[in-house]
Amino acid sequence: MSGRIFRAVMCATTAMCAASAALGQAAAPQPVTPAAPDEDSGSQAASTSTATLPSPAPVAEQSSGADIVVTGSRIVRNGYDAPTPVSVVTQDEIQQAAPTTIADYVNQLPALGGSQTPRSSASTIGGGLAGANLLNLRNLGPNRTLVLLNGRRVTPSTITGAVDVNTIPQALVQRVDVVTGGAAATWGSDAVSGVVNFILDTNFTGLRGQVQAGISTYGDAESITADLSWGRSFGGGRGHIVVSGNFSSSGDAYVRERGWYRNGQYKFFLNPAYAPGNGQPRQLILPNSTVNATREGVIISGPLRGIAFDAAGNVATDNFPFGNVESGFVQSGGTANYDMTLDVLQTLTPITQGSIFAHANYDITDDVSFFVEGSYGDSHTRTNSGYFWRVNNEQIQIDNAFLPQEVRDRMIDAGITSFNLSHINPALGWPEGVNDRSLIRGAVGLNGSFGNWRWNIYYQYGQSRVRNRGENNLIPSRILNAIDSVEAPDGSIVCRSTLTNPTDGCIPYNPFGNRPLTDAQRAYFAGTSDARIRLDQHVVEASLQGDLIQLPAGPVTLAVGADYRRDSGGVISSDPIGTAGLWYVANVIPFRGAINVKEGFGELAVPVLRDSAIGSLNLNGAVRYTDYSTSGSVATWKIGGSWAPVRDVEFRVTRSRDIRAPNLSELFSQGTTLVQFLTDPLRGNASSAVLQTTSGNPNLQPERANSLTLGAVLRPRFLPGFSASIDYYDIKISDAIATNSSQVIVNLCSAGNQLFCSAVTRDANNVITAVQVVPFNARSENARGIDFELSYRTRLAGGSFDIRGLVNYVDRLEIVNPTNVVSRAGEVGNNLGVSQGVPRVRALVTGTWNSDPVTLQLKGRFIGSAAIEKDFTSADININHVPAIFYLDGFASYNLGLFGGRTELFVAVDNILNTAPPVDVSQDTQIAQASGTNLLIYDGVGRMFRAGVRFQF
Repeated sequence: MSGRIFRAVMCATTAMCAASAALGQAAAPQPVTPAAPDEDSGSQAASTSTATLPSPAPVAEQSSGADIVVTGSRIVRNGYDAPTPVSVVTQDEIQQAAPTTIADYVNQLPALGGSQTPRSSASTIGGGLAGANLLNLRNLGPNRTLVLLNGRRVTPSTITGAVDVNTIPQALVQRVDVVTGGAAATWGSDAVSGVVNFILDTNFTGLRGQVQAGISTYGDAESITADLSWGRSFGGGRGHIVVSGNFSSSGDAYVRERGWYRNGQYKFFLNPAYAPGNGQPRQLILPNSTVNATREGVIISGPLRGIAFDAAGNVATDNFPFGNVESGFVQSGGTANYDMTLDVLQTLTPITQGSIFAHANYDITDDVSFFVEGSYGDSHTRTNSGYFWRVNNEQIQIDNAFLPQEVRDRMIDAGITSFNLSHINPALGWPEGVNDRSLIRGAVGLNGSFGNWRWNIYYQYGQSRVRNRGENNLIPSRILNAIDSVEAPDGSIVCRSTLTNPTDGCIPYNPFGNRPLTDAQRAYFAGTSDARIRLDQHVVEASLQGDLIQLPAGPVTLAVGADYRRDSGGVISSDPIGTAGLWYVANVIPFRGAINVKEGFGELAVPVLRDSAIGSLNLNGAVRYTDYSTSGSVATWKIGGSWAPVRDVEFRVTRSRDIRAPNLSELFSQGTTLVQFLTDPLRGNASSAVLQTTSGNPNLQPERANSLTLGAVLRPRFLPGFSASIDYYDIKISDAIATNSSQVIVNLCSAGNQLFCSAVTRDANNVITAVQVVPFNARSENARGIDFELSYRTRLAGGSFDIRGLVNYVDRLEIVNPTNVVSRAGEVGNNLGVSQGVPRVRALVTGTWNSDPVTLQLKGRFIGSAAIEKDFTSADININHVPAIFYLDGFASYNLGLFGGRTELFVAVDNILNTAPPVDVSQDTQIAQASGTNLLIYDGVGRMFRAGVRFQF
């Protein structure tokens, strides 16, 4: 533990202990009585909510009467506090934010930093993830965050194992438990950074629904949401059924409507004026930046530099106005009207989604119940990929049939036979990604009790389907062939390639000017890429829980169980062009694979002391033995405890071993084969052409993580309604799965790392002939920080007032590669796709006042200041500071009380102050489509209004 972290924890703990000194004469806290648990959903659902804004539940609330299940543990016992930290998002909190989707609210939790959302614009057509909501705890990646629905696994939505929560039924969500610590011993693989468990209210009775609509202050990002739920008992109260459905649709938003982009257009440059020791920074972040290309075409290098073309393809009257600074394919200054990237850059991906859910349970006897449930969810998104702009890489030969004679004459005078053209190619348009995702799941099971023991058994099947289409996708090799057109002997214009291959089907294309494509041209070098993914998951689980023996402090409780899981699927089909790797984006090669998993698990809760002279002490332990068909057996475990020296202060600690098993893509993907030129350190850095094959690695082992959490909870009796917690976490991942470049693999093997030598093939003369680029267990990662959480409820101005605050401080996020160590904590540059932006401080504070029929709420979201890249100094970059950002949201509702139920009108406003995102440009966002900020972290949409009505009878 670092010194400052240790001091922060000790100072907060000392303050809590000091605050408890005068507690002896304080009043007892008011209990919160939870609803009865939904045992039919696998004994994992229970409510801790109250009428208005609930307690944040840093630990499970003490109460009487009903059993409580906390996602951090499988132990079900009234009043039991699991030592694992859990943050709870309740139905009331979600409703008072009125989000378009539930993920929009959950992603505001400070621990969920860097999650991909429809607002992040983080995905490409090739990735097939546009519009997806992928939860990312601790910035360790979505595939290390386990997503559950009613305590059961959700079938992944991607071949990398991540779950798109857009496909989860949302209308009946009662609460969301966020376990912010390792929980693999309790819930299985992937719970390295934590668990997000969506709990549905399967005991709902009555009718409720809502309709809401929204729009941004710029007149875009229109949204509509509707849901309806119904539930009732039958069979004289022995049975219960609930049915729900929801629909939402949100439109797109473009940066061209935002002043922060139009007036900025910041991009990243290599400083052409830099020289060692001259006082200039190596790199620059500059405004008014555009692409070194035009709609009609321009020459930006060589002796013809500056020649521009007009719409008809002739030489323009004026030369191209270059900017003050040029670097690669961008410039600062010049004329921004040449840049068309504003037309297509989205700050919000449009998405339409819907889901239905049904659950029924029936008490066969007083001790045995049967349940069956099913759900279906799907989503549809359409996103842009940007123009097919080419900067200085469309080669034009002197005999090009479309070349103006004036330019040909100047080429002859300059003694050149070719030049490279820069062209935005508006006639070609841009590829559009169309993603359709669906998830169908069904579960059936029995649960019951005998004596003080409970049991349950269930079978669940889930199927996830993804179709990823790239409309107007282009084939670059064919475009280049079409551009390289010449006069045939008969005087006609043909592609040069046609002269040697008359049946190649090439259709000539004039790259000069701006004219529409013919149908024949579009058919030759454009089309629709199409890939389909299918993932299937079968789960069978049986569990038993009860009290073993009675100790003076309470019963020793045991939970044991076993399960079997089969995950199978992959990319089940791809079009022939994509399989050959010829598309501009979205080239996919089909593959299939399967993983069979057998597990046995157990958990024990031991009350050691209760109300003794030194307080109360509880111990908790869990173990899980897992056998994978691909990698063999592995054990995970957790041990923890909580000690309350007085009723008002509790200390808790957990230590765990967690795992993430390799996913289907990492194990079985079939990649591409191409020729790379590599240097060989064992042969004096001689360069040679090497066959490079990219694929999965069936020999991968599970990642291992050692996690530590320790913290304290304060519930002072002298301040009824107040609770607070502070928790330190330290997650160390070893054998992390990562893919290195072919050159790095060769270098590591040459340095004696035998793990990588298995991927290098040499001939009899020791010359490298082939390299397999596959993932290896060759990296380690470390996430460390502190979570703070507090809540306070009191009476104010004739109503109830609730305040809740959550803060996450990231002390370390370190990635140790075989060749370097990368530290991300405190930097927000969207850097090479790894932990894309990790501010040290995030906070969420909500204040709610309620006096029926009126509810008012203000919510603040804070992101601390950071560096764009931590390793940079003033000698490296001219701008490296990103200021702190604060967003203010508001909510108001009025209960009309119609028809004897609750009919509520509400309005919500996000980003009331219309706070613009800061300048945040880094090395891998220098492309022309870059927004100039990091949309994974900051709000690029701006002020949003939503209004609607909800009812419950």
